[in-house]
Amino acid sequence: MGQQILFFEKSKCDYANEAASVTASQGNTYVYRVRDRRNDSGWRTTGSVDADNTYIEADLADVYNVNNIILINNNFKSYIIQYRNPINGLWTDFSPAINETNNTKTTIRHEFTGVTPRIFRITIYGTMTPNDDKQLTQLIITDKIGKLTAWPVIKSPKHDNIHALNIMSSGKYYVQKNVTSFMCELESKSWLESNDIAIIEKLFNSIEGFLVWLCGGDETQFSNLIQGYRLQDLYLMNTKKEYQPVFFKGIYNTGIKTSLPLVEVTF
Repeated sequence: MGQQILFFEKSKCDYANEAASVTASQGNTYVYRVRDRRNDSGWRTTGSVDADNTYIEADLADVYNVNNIILINNNFKSYIIQYRNPINGLWTDFSPAINETNNTKTTIRHEFTGVTPRIFRITIYGTMTPNDDKQLTQLIITDKIGKLTAWPVIKSPKHDNIHALNIMSSGKYYVQKNVTSFMCELESKSWLESNDIAIIEKLFNSIEGFLVWLCGGDETQFSNLIQGYRLQDLYLMNTKKEYQPVFFKGIYNTGIKTSLPLVEVTF
């Protein structure tokens, strides 16, 4: 059995949070890239070995409630993640503690009891291949909105990177491409569960974007690893039209019929 679709608030260290910052004990010049939502660039050290105990620190510049940390495209085998206790200044474990000693997942999610610190630290003690340079494309520090109970149809998924399409005098086309944006629509015959309806209403009422994880953390449920359904594919999205909840067949106790049209957004 696979995992249903998950939703999270926008990462608290996202580049849109201009006051936030990330630093690293090695490769500091490039560590800012873990905030940019992109998987075609990222942080990578040069000449690092396991004994260096390399670390990344994220300063959110304010306190937020968070209960999830997601590491996308990492090669960390052994590491811990802690937060700085605002009262005594000590590095403190989450509950449960994040202390990996034999990680094999290049994208991994850690969920814990919600906390409201400002500063986080990842200390890397070893890589999947010993003494490799450390790498990470995205660091997501967030609060979970929820997981759907239903299994909606993912309709009209579209990766759009066409900026302009022009025909030349030769009769051939010139295609100008831009950064790819993603969109899709989630549709269920009837949304019955109160949990799902609460999530849908929160998404429709959201002013800023939210993260959508179509695979729900399990890409093995798909026959092929298609872009959009991989572990590394978390999109900052928002709804693109108004909320129109209609009782299914007009019967008040049969759930609501509405679609959830999602488009990738900047903020």
